[in-house]
Amino acid sequence: MNESKGVFNWPDWQTPRVFVEGKRAAAKAGRSRFVSHETERCRLHVQLMDKSGASIEGAEVCLMMWRYRPMEDMSAILSVAYEGKSVCICRVDVRPAAPHINKHWRRFGGPSEINGSHVHQFSDNATLGRKAFDPFGNLPQAVPLHTEPDHLRDFLQVVERAFNVDGLTTLHPPPTQESLL
Repeated sequence: MNESKGVFNWPDWQTPRVFVEGKRAAAKAGRSRFVSHETERCRLHVQLMDKSGASIEGAEVCLMMWRYRPMEDMSAILSVAYEGKSVCICRVDVRPAAPHINKHWRRFGGPSEINGSHVHQFSDNATLGRKAFDPFGNLPQAVPLHTEPDHLRDFLQVVERAFNVDGLTTLHPPPTQESLL
């Protein structure tokens, strides 16, 4: 975590296809048609490199944001490969839809609840053990950001500092958010 990393590739933003359930399937299930809203979420997977320019196998940053709701409920995840699976080891959440509850706030001397942007630091969660990194653990400990990012570039600067990765601010924005830079 402490060694500086950089952007290895120049990826494109991914937007999933719309999923619309067929009329027959919905009628058979006894409900109205299901339409996926996941298509409104953009993702960018960024492979990382070390100081020498070599790819760091199994390490990536994933940026996630809403296409039509700029600067709302954005996340960045730093993940590594472990035992054949991708494991989130650090996360930045900006203007999340719900507050974060710190389960171990007494142990860390931080707030019990964070209403706003926050960082789930690797170092804090590592002291809690391996289960903190499981999907059910979901990185239970977080610290609030001192200032809320106002623009996409501000968000990317926070992510660069939190993950110790250079070059994220040079990535192009999602197509619908170009004006945010």
